[in-house]
Amino acid sequence: MEKQDLEKEYQSCGMLVLPSRQECWGLVINEAMAYGLPVITTERCVAGLELIENGVNGYLEDDDEIIAHRIIDIVTNQELRKVLSDNSKRLSCERNDIGEYKRKIEEQYEKSIGNNNNVRRGK
Repeated sequence: MEKQDLEKEYQSCGMLVLPSRQECWGLVINEAMAYGLPVITTERCVAGLELIENGVNGYLEDDDEIIAHRIIDIVTNQELRKVLSDNSKRLSCERNDIGEYKRKIEEQYEKSIGNNNNVRRGK
């Protein structure tokens, strides 16, 4: 699928529901958050465990009945959907900020070389 078509698909959605019973990651969660979608997934999806803050930008639920109720809540409560959507977009931007990524890499680099004076540090 072309990127512009993918964008249209995400923009036409009100949320992402990924009721995985087993998922090593689930890249679709990263993509949905970047487009500001609330996400409902299970605790068996590693991306959900890493990226979803329960009640902030979506929900982590394993019970099918609770998942159904969460979907209804988001569909029927525009204010809730807006809050979850805004938080998804914000969290996605924060986690994918290139400046922050650079800072973390530099921090890890500094930790790994410690106080070794024989290692030349580039800035």
